[in-house]
Amino acid sequence: MCIHPAVGPALAANATCIQLLMETLELRCVQESEELLVNVAATINNLSFYQEDGSVFRRSRLTMAKLMLKLVLCSSMDAVLEATRVYGNLSQSKDVREFIMQNRVHQFVVTLLDSKSTEMCISACGVLTNLAQDPPNRASLSVEGATAKLVDCLRDFGPADWQLGGQVCQALWNMISGGSEKLLDTQERESLLEILTTYLDEEEALKWMENEEKRDFHRTCWELEFLPVAQKLMKTLQPPDQTA
Repeated sequence: MCIHPAVGPALAANATCIQLLMETLELRCVQESEELLVNVAATINNLSFYQEDGSVFRRSRLTMAKLMLKLVLCSSMDAVLEATRVYGNLSQSKDVREFIMQNRVHQFVVTLLDSKSTEMCISACGVLTNLAQDPPNRASLSVEGATAKLVDCLRDFGPADWQLGGQVCQALWNMISGGSEKLLDTQERESLLEILTTYLDEEEALKWMENEEKRDFHRTCWELEFLPVAQKLMKTLQPPDQTA
């Protein structure tokens, strides 16, 4: 229902609906009500796309961010995934980004890049992309190893999922743009340049897809989701005399 263009905005603007969702998160424990809380988090994630100015959902976003802590720190990977998706949308707002950094949620999000799950990695990348919008956050993320882990994700998952590859590149671009290039050490920079050079070559990029039926879809994802942001990232990494 939440993804319906008419129903979704109405639910996001309904104070009773939002209050009940938050009360359920607050009063139930993951161990006893895991499936319920995962579904509540998924509902909140879908509603988070309707954050119009002055809406009930928008006014409640910081409270929701606080309530998500119990899910993102629990042992259920399904709950962690949904909570991370919620943070990915809520962290478009500066007050939520500040909450995430102050409560060290970013440290946990960075560790999710090691999960070997494409869903988990793309959700974590969404949060990191938003956090890196604020220059003061970039050094903190780098200290946690975010840049190195993002480079590893691009190497490991890019050829199989160009949407994820594009999201990783955007997170990296946000991390190192605006004079923050020094957050990449020499080895990370060289490794990233090598990966981008390979993946920006269409023949190299698409040879990984053996299924002919999916090749056209794979090429479209590469062209639309990966290529533009990867080229932007490559330009940032190269010296001026090499970008002409």
